[in-house]
Amino acid sequence: CWLYGMDVEPTSPLLVMLGFFLLWAFSTGISLILSAGSTIVPEIGQIAKIVSMWLFYISGVMYPIFIVPEPYRSWLLYNPIVHALEIMRIGYFPAYHAYEGISISYLSLISAALVTFGL
Repeated sequence: CWLYGMDVEPTSPLLVMLGFFLLWAFSTGISLILSAGSTIVPEIGQIAKIVSMWLFYISGVMYPIFIVPEPYRSWLLYNPIVHALEIMRIGYFPAYHAYEGISISYLSLISAALVTFGL
C-alpha cells in the first residue's frame, strides 16, 4: 500500500504488537525445539523445510480464513499461525470481521508451551 501512496496505520497498534509478539514467541519455541532436535537427528532439518512450507500455505497468509469452506476451516484453526495473522488483521482493519474461533489465549498457550518445551 505504501508504494501506491496509501497510508496504512493500524487502528489498534497494541493488538498488532501482541499478534507480532505471540507469533515471534511461537517461532522461537519451534526454533528451539528444532535446533535441539537436529543435534540428535540431523535429518530433522530436511523435514522441517517440508513442514514449514506446508504450514505457510495453510496459515492464511495469502487469504483470510473466512473464505475457506466450513469443513476445512475448523481444521485450519488448529494452526496457531492462523490465530496470529487474524489478530494482526483485526488490529489493522477496523471493518475486518474475524472468524469466531480466533483466540488470543489459544495462541498464547501454544506459544508458551513451545518456548517452555524448547528451553
